[in-house]
Amino acid sequence: MPGAIFTTLEDGTRVNANIYEDKRDVYLDGGPGPNAPKDAAGLPDGNYYFQVTDPPGKKLLSQDPVFCREFRVEDGIIVEYVSIGREYYGKNPNKLIPCYVDGWEYGKHDLGLDIDHGALTIQLMPYKNTPNRGGVYKVWATPVEHFDGDPNLVDNGYWPGYYHGFVPAYSKTDNFKVRGNGKPKPTPEIEVCKFEDQNGNGIWETGEPMIPGWMIDVTDPLAVTNTYYTGENGCIVLDASMDGDYMIQENVPADWTLTTTIVDGAVVPTTDTVIVTVDYKAQLSYSVTFGNFQHFKVSGYKYNDMNGDGDWDVGEPGIEGWEITLERSTDGGLTWTTYATTMTDANGYYEFTVTDGGEYKVAEEDREGWTHTSDASFTFTAMSGVDQGPFDFFNFQCFSVSGYKYEDMNGDGDWDEGDTGLAGWTITLYKLDESGAWVEYTTTTTDSNGYYEFSVCEGGEYKVAETEMEGWIATGPAEYAFTAVSGQSQTFDFFNFELGEVCGLKWYDVDKDGVKDGTEDIITGFKVELWKDGILEETVFTDTNGEYCFSNLGPGSYEVKEIMPNAPGEYYVWANTYPGDGYWAFDMTSGFFKDDADFGNVVEYTGGLTWGYWKTHTGHGSPPRDPTYDLLPDNPMAVDVETPDGDYEVDNDDEAKWLFDGAGDYPNNCEGTCRSLFRAQLLALHMNLLKFGADMADAVYVYDGDDYDGWTVQEIYDEAIWKLLNEDEDYDFTSFQETLDNINNNGNQGTGDHVLVLPEAPPIEYP
Repeated sequence: MPGAIFTTLEDGTRVNANIYEDKRDVYLDGGPGPNAPKDAAGLPDGNYYFQVTDPPGKKLLSQDPVFCREFRVEDGIIVEYVSIGREYYGKNPNKLIPCYVDGWEYGKHDLGLDIDHGALTIQLMPYKNTPNRGGVYKVWATPVEHFDGDPNLVDNGYWPGYYHGFVPAYSKTDNFKVRGNGKPKPTPEIEVCKFEDQNGNGIWETGEPMIPGWMIDVTDPLAVTNTYYTGENGCIVLDASMDGDYMIQENVPADWTLTTTIVDGAVVPTTDTVIVTVDYKAQLSYSVTFGNFQHFKVSGYKYNDMNGDGDWDVGEPGIEGWEITLERSTDGGLTWTTYATTMTDANGYYEFTVTDGGEYKVAEEDREGWTHTSDASFTFTAMSGVDQGPFDFFNFQCFSVSGYKYEDMNGDGDWDEGDTGLAGWTITLYKLDESGAWVEYTTTTTDSNGYYEFSVCEGGEYKVAETEMEGWIATGPAEYAFTAVSGQSQTFDFFNFELGEVCGLKWYDVDKDGVKDGTEDIITGFKVELWKDGILEETVFTDTNGEYCFSNLGPGSYEVKEIMPNAPGEYYVWANTYPGDGYWAFDMTSGFFKDDADFGNVVEYTGGLTWGYWKTHTGHGSPPRDPTYDLLPDNPMAVDVETPDGDYEVDNDDEAKWLFDGAGDYPNNCEGTCRSLFRAQLLALHMNLLKFGADMADAVYVYDGDDYDGWTVQEIYDEAIWKLLNEDEDYDFTSFQETLDNINNNGNQGTGDHVLVLPEAPPIEYP
């Protein structure tokens, strides 16, 4: 049965050593006992009988019937003296005696109030003097339902196991002394003490505190068990008024560990139950001391240190499922053994309960891909009841910084179909140091696909940058800055454009075939312009090798144009023979190199008039006479027919008109009048040579497939005169007639279509 009873004064006050001045001073109290906490359990609720005996319980000292000694317990304290109003017959069968009489001098079972706990106190009187020579009494209480006997009687007799109807196994007792019997003689005492073994080593060391209010159960030789609580000094002193075995048992709460048991100053095997055998006659004192170590918590959190600074910041979450290990050392940290392991919960929290003293170390597991941003372990010395921590662990999850290095073919700064990775390009990762300077953290080169990757396992400010390479420009950012966040990978792509180049050759294309032949000369000092997106970017002149170049060209739409210089004379013009459009146009892509953007040019002779012109400008018609006819008398043209003046030479306007008018029709062949037509065309060439002079005479006839292609005009004229004068009447002048017609029609053609050119390039001059 739990709980205990004890004796006090009327107001619940304990007296020193439980020694009272008078038997009437002794009251039965219930509820939390001396030194017990207020929430300590008292007797179980219900009705009880009490009695007073000598210490062994063999001699009943109470003098009234048992039913006069009934009380009720509620919520662990005495709340009612049930026997009020009951009466009984004493020695005089005719006189009823009340169980309860109020008043000090004559009263019995007087009532009081425990001022600390609010419990009712009940005076033990009337009872006889104890036969114990030390003046010791014992008060008993047992539940009504467990009383074995007739409560109407004063005594039911004594026999082992039953003490006047009170069964020890269901009873609570308390000893007290009264001076009224004379001076009490010393009684053997059992001192029970409780200390806190702060370091848990099982040794009672100086400075280790006593523990008050600790529950101790004592079972006396009568097998009655009572519960006591250690006082402010951590001890209780028990009167051992009977010979026999006293069982001392401490109550060890679930959060405490018993570390040592000391009996009469000697350490015995650690146990929470000690048997003390009392020899009453020896008048000895006994001692029992228990040392206890209070369990404590070791706790903390496992955090994902998002910024890697080693401190907890708002929003940084706990990490679930991380193993935390607690190790213990008993040799000062030389060797460690695993004490316990646990896993962090959903909030990253972990907790251990430590029940032993010693040196401890709490450590987190090492996990691949994570780095410690704080201590990876913590050591401490266990102290009874002193929680340790929080020991928080901070980790930063490594992450990748990766991307591709692309050749940006169109230079738009974005990836497009056809943009490929660039291998072997240096990429560098920098970290910002405490001084604000960027320091190289690591470097790598792109692989065959242009891919690069870094692993970052620290917080901080970073930037990743490409190394510039000559001849290339960045079409996107050349560097990226970012703040490291635990476990958050970063991706940055770089785009580069290889600067292009366009070069070419300028040559004098005397045969106008668009192909530089081995004998054709290059042209120096010729102006070439580069236009980008409709805006003039650069101007160059061909060098001494006839070459030009535009370099370091970025993306865009380009045109390369030649700028024609001044013509060398009145009847000349520069013409383009290659390329067909007269300029080069292209969209610049990365790495575009063109070294054959060549230009073919020639100076065309623009003079020349048709034989029809000369026929109509002899002065015989409405058109005005061409003054060149004034030169004809001194420069006649020999012909194969007799002229009107009979000299076989055309040497005036009239003879010219005569020759032109006789040209006849234009048949499909050169029989008959074809010869006269040839004479007219040859005369027109003769007049052109007189009009335009040496410039025309030296001009080269260019007409692909013609028999006279590449001849000078003078050479063709001379050949034509020779043919005219020396060939018979049936000679076919068809091809000659076509050549002369082309030359005479030269003045009617536009630039690029003239059949007469200078044999070599003149000096280049620009306005």
